[in-house]
Amino acid sequence: MQETDFFRDFPLLSEQEIKQKINFMLQGKPYNLQPEEALLEEIFVQQLYLEQTDTIPHFSCPKQTQEVIFIEKDFDTKVKQFSENDIFILKISSEEELKNIELLPLNKTYYVWLDFFVNNIQILNFNRFIFLFDPISKLTQTGNFYKNKIEDFTLWKALFKQSKVLLINTKVFADAGAINMQQVAYLFSILSDYLSEIELLEPHIVKVYALVGQQPNFSFDLAKLVAIRWVFSSIFKKYKNIDLQIFTQPSEYYFSNRISQKELNWIKYQWALQSAVLGHSDYVITSESVFYEMNQVEILNILKNFNKKEITNSLFLKHITKQIAQKSLLLWKDIQKGGGYLSLLKKHIIQKKIKEKHQKRKSIFQFYEEKTNVKNRIKTLIEPISPKTLDILYETEL
Repeated sequence: MQETDFFRDFPLLSEQEIKQKINFMLQGKPYNLQPEEALLEEIFVQQLYLEQTDTIPHFSCPKQTQEVIFIEKDFDTKVKQFSENDIFILKISSEEELKNIELLPLNKTYYVWLDFFVNNIQILNFNRFIFLFDPISKLTQTGNFYKNKIEDFTLWKALFKQSKVLLINTKVFADAGAINMQQVAYLFSILSDYLSEIELLEPHIVKVYALVGQQPNFSFDLAKLVAIRWVFSSIFKKYKNIDLQIFTQPSEYYFSNRISQKELNWIKYQWALQSAVLGHSDYVITSESVFYEMNQVEILNILKNFNKKEITNSLFLKHITKQIAQKSLLLWKDIQKGGGYLSLLKKHIIQKKIKEKHQKRKSIFQFYEEKTNVKNRIKTLIEPISPKTLDILYETEL
């Protein structure tokens, strides 16, 4: 049977004919009517992409996206539960937990996220574990440092001197309702603040681990990951020894608190994972949650199937990627002119901007319930950026 070449065997339509067909399908709606998510993201989406007029760098990850299991408690039990996995992030909240992880199985990679102040780094086993400490994100999410800025940064510098590793947790922004442009700009504003505290000397390779929250807005969040690499190469090209690695984790912002919606939450979770793999995230972080029933087999299938695919010729994706990158870069420059991320955070400008986008999203979408996921509110130095869940209503529920 002879194969059909759709680009040669059928007559080509003119731009005018294509527009006429689109207008017929729109049934009287404006031709340039924008999707709701595009309005929120401040992205202009064309109805028709006929040719590529802009050159956008192609960033591909030489290795396939790998899964990382995130664990907060019962480390030994859960590491054994996921015995086939080789990479784990362990969030540690006390020195007692720190001692317990020494008993974990060997021959695995453990990223140890220190979520408390370590008084003596001599107790840390740098030969076996990769230690992560992010005081700026702690201030962002809780409104307080672990102790205070001076002591936190002194500990941070000591840890960096040993490991040459930086963690920047920007998932807090996705969880609070920030749009993609903000998430990218805030990521590199925090990195700029960290780099201003240290002196990067060749030939040491500095690894920057960017923890990015993925929402189930497939195209926009896929484009965000490509934009991150593009903006990074633009801002930090003078630093030849910085290796950026992206860790993505599905954000719970669009999840529903209703028990009846657990299956839908799991579908949203899978959308976020798929966009992360296609967007060339180095790692995807998976974890158990009250919002869904985790299915490890389905996660492995997503990694297996989507690691084989690559989206290279989508003019739509390239178009929105460029807009996210350009707007992120401009916002980053404005933040630097304003004194940097920490300066604007203390003035509550960052908080205000994220709140504005969250409120705009609420005005665009109809929602069932909004919940702020904050426990035990205490007095803080600044207003924290709190994670939220916004349960969007679908047409079938209205």
